[in-house]
Amino acid sequence: MKTGKDNVVFLAYDNPDAPPAEFQLLACADCRNKTFTARYEGEEQFPTMYCAACNRSLGRFGWAGDD
Repeated sequence: MKTGKDNVVFLAYDNPDAPPAEFQLLACADCRNKTFTARYEGEEQFPTMYCAACNRSLGRFGWAGDD
């Protein structure tokens, strides 16, 4: 088995027409946890998101239609 830089493959991708990649993480403002639970409460259409560590409510979320 060979070791060293001869075994490393570097891949590159460049497309000037591609939109820039955007990746965002949501973190709890109290404990900085990044794990959440979603709860449907009553007859609400959208669930409420809660921090899985400290149980802080982060509000409702979901997709809304155009109308």
